[in-house]
Amino acid sequence: MMRTAPQSYFNRSFLTLKLGNKVNLSDFAGYFIRNGFHKVATVHEKGEFAIRGSIVDVFSGNMNTPARLDFFGDTLDSIKSFDPLTQRSQAKLKGITILPAGEMMLNEKSISSFRNKYVNQFGAVKSEDMLYENISNGRSSGGMEHWLPYFHDELDTIFDFCQNPTIVTDHQMTESINARDEQISDYYNARIEAMEHQGMGVPVYKPIKPSELYIQKTELDGIFKDHQLIEFNSFNVPKVFQGPKIIDFKGKLGRKFSAERLERDKNIYDIVGKYLTSLQNDKQKVLICCQSVGSAERLSDLLSDHGTKNSTFIDNFDQFKALGEGALAYAPMPIETGFSIENTHFIA
Repeated sequence: MMRTAPQSYFNRSFLTLKLGNKVNLSDFAGYFIRNGFHKVATVHEKGEFAIRGSIVDVFSGNMNTPARLDFFGDTLDSIKSFDPLTQRSQAKLKGITILPAGEMMLNEKSISSFRNKYVNQFGAVKSEDMLYENISNGRSSGGMEHWLPYFHDELDTIFDFCQNPTIVTDHQMTESINARDEQISDYYNARIEAMEHQGMGVPVYKPIKPSELYIQKTELDGIFKDHQLIEFNSFNVPKVFQGPKIIDFKGKLGRKFSAERLERDKNIYDIVGKYLTSLQNDKQKVLICCQSVGSAERLSDLLSDHGTKNSTFIDNFDQFKALGEGALAYAPMPIETGFSIENTHFIA
């Protein structure tokens, strides 16, 4: 797990704008560049901005849709959201908050910090080093986030941004952490070996130590011990480990109909229809989880021709919870595998 820029960086880098604010457009463009935004002709993606005369378009990472700022002189006269596909203005806004598009700002302090730490770690820059040259000249360089510790005095972790967080994992967390840690070490060692055998004309890549950029396993273990940890496990917990902190949701894998699909003389929709009807007759609730609204409608039509009755369409799980016993519902809620919990069945 990667470390992040410190909270103090984000606290001093965000920008809040309201109607009537005075803004110097030249300084405004500089703010975007320093904070990792890309200047484009037309804004489509997050992290982009465009300036056309007195109109500024920006798509900050915290926005659902980009914002269009219209200035009268240096006064912010209008703020509207707009569709990035059609570029048409939408709702009027009273104000917006712009967050930095990256985790480092290329200013005098951060550039000096990078140069000093880079030279201290790798020695004087003697050959062509595009990363070092670009940063030294205040230009962004692809992948420069891999040297994030060199731009800041210290880094935080995602846990530093949360107050007493509850950490939720699955039962393979330890295996995943070990595999990722091993992968990071392999990549680092490969980079070091490649650097030692650097050939002429090959771009220079000088990797920093993994411990500087990534949370180490021992540190992560300490974080987990200091916070409430919830682990989801798909297996039954042995009785010897059961106790008040173990919650059994009584979940079971759902019926897959794999064997029935192989029998050519049987209609799979007849079989599924009879199965759903039997669940309804037993006052069981059933949710058919589909890939989209269209697939839900098509499947409903097919199964109604094969015996299902009294079905309904829903948009979210709250609507499903409100349904009574024996309900059969369809929803655009794609899941990989069906399952059941007591008298409720989710079919994928």
